[in-house]
This record gives sequence, C-alpha cells and structure tokens, in this order.
Amino acid sequence: MSKVIAMTSRLQPTTDFASDDRLAFYGEMLEAQRRLQKAFGDSIRSETGMSIVWFEALLRLARSPANRLPINELGRQMQISSGGATRMVDRLEQEGYIERAACDADRRVLWCQLTNAGVEVLERAVQVHLQDLDELLLAHIAEDERASMRASFAAIKAGIESPG
Repeated sequence: MSKVIAMTSRLQPTTDFASDDRLAFYGEMLEAQRRLQKAFGDSIRSETGMSIVWFEALLRLARSPANRLPINELGRQMQISSGGATRMVDRLEQEGYIERAACDADRRVLWCQLTNAGVEVLERAVQVHLQDLDELLLAHIAEDERASMRASFAAIKAGIESPG
C-alpha cells in the first residue's frame, strides 16, 4: 500500500492548473470554438447534407480566382495532408460539386473548380452559416471589438505560419 501512496504523491502536478489564467483562457477559447464548429456543422449538414469540411472547401474555391485552386493548395489552406485533400476532392467530385481540370501551363498541377451544382449547394449553406454566425457568434461580440480581434487572429496566424 505504501508504494501506491508514494507513486500517487510523485504524480501530483507541480503547477497549479486551476489558477493559471493562460490555461483557462486557452481552454475557454477551445471550448467555444469546438461548440461553434459543432453547431455550424450540424446546421449545414441538416440543410444541405454536406459536412462543415466540404463547406469550407467549397467556400475557399468560391473565394479564389475563377473559382478554382490547385488540389495541393486547397489542402494546404485547409491544413490537411495531400492524401486527405485528394480523398476530399474525390468525394466532392462524386457529388458533382467540383470538377478536376488540368493546368495548361504545368502538367503537374491539377485544379479543382466549382461546378454549378457546387455553387448552388454552397449558396444554400452560406445562408445557413451567415444566420448561425449572426446568432451564435457575432451577437456576443461588439462591432468595435471585431476589428481588434481580427488583427489579433492575423498576428497569431502570422506568428505560427507553417513553411511551404
């Protein structure tokens, strides 16, 4: 029994996790983000049948020149592996939301671009998402705080931007 007690006392943390505001701040941010992501995903899936990941991919394509990106660039922007990006593009193509196109200037590059069906489903999803953003996120953030928050997000992103 004394060995169990000795092991237990050695495993006690030396940091007071409960009172560290940095940990609490980060935890609250993560929990809020996860709850928002789930709520947004549930709404989009309910309305369109597609996942929040597909929504993000279609939205990134819609915001790109000529509604297209190289597959590897789409994966990089979404922080997913090249294999994951290829599988996602395969599924989106099977649904008819995107199509692949060869690059005239570089045979190694394969574009993925929105189709009319992709634009239609995206338009429905955007309306749902905008309503969710207004009700679940922006209703809790004063307009004058948004610019400051966006600047902070940009600084965080720039500070940890991954190479390549």
